[in-house]
Amino acid sequence: MDRFHKEHDDWCRKNKEAKGAKRYKIKQMPSVVGEVEAIASDLKSIMEEEKAKRRQIMQLVARSKFSESFTRVTMVHFYYYQGLG
Repeated sequence: MDRFHKEHDDWCRKNKEAKGAKRYKIKQMPSVVGEVEAIASDLKSIMEEEKAKRRQIMQLVARSKFSESFTRVTMVHFYYYQGLG
């Protein structure tokens, strides 16, 4: 049991040291944090642009489908009323 406790204590100490080192490194490198935030904001803006493009394409597709069906119905009515159908 003592061996287990010793290993566990060693692991906890190493883990705490590693966590402290990570925190220290992040605090010491604000330029890296700034770069990451800049990249994240760039990606967010790119995704918003892509979403807007996709929305615009879907609107165009919906309009073309509507106009296509409207044209087809109009042509059917035209042929029917003119006695050509």
